[in-house]
Amino acid sequence: MVGRKNSILPKLPSNFPFAFGPFIFLPIWLFKFTLGRFWLYLAANIGLGIIFAYPLTTLFEKLNIYKMKNMTRIQLFLLSVSSSVILYLYQLFLEDALKPVTNKQ
Repeated sequence: MVGRKNSILPKLPSNFPFAFGPFIFLPIWLFKFTLGRFWLYLAANIGLGIIFAYPLTTLFEKLNIYKMKNMTRIQLFLLSVSSSVILYLYQLFLEDALKPVTNKQ
């Protein structure tokens, strides 16, 4: 999928802001600062998900960077929050799986 001709960046794929944007960096950054405090992590992701799905998406549409065609803003918000929860659970799994095994003799 290639961006629209009248877009600011017409040669970029239309999903570029999502592939290399807040879906990757915000949850990882938040995870670093809220390590071990799931409810704080979830609350921060919900707040940032609302900001991204509503005012920022509206701004990006007005600047003609991208348009939401096949996804509503609530779906974008739910995708953002659910992916951040999956990332958190995956991190917990990795921490448990990669714990060093101690030999008791």
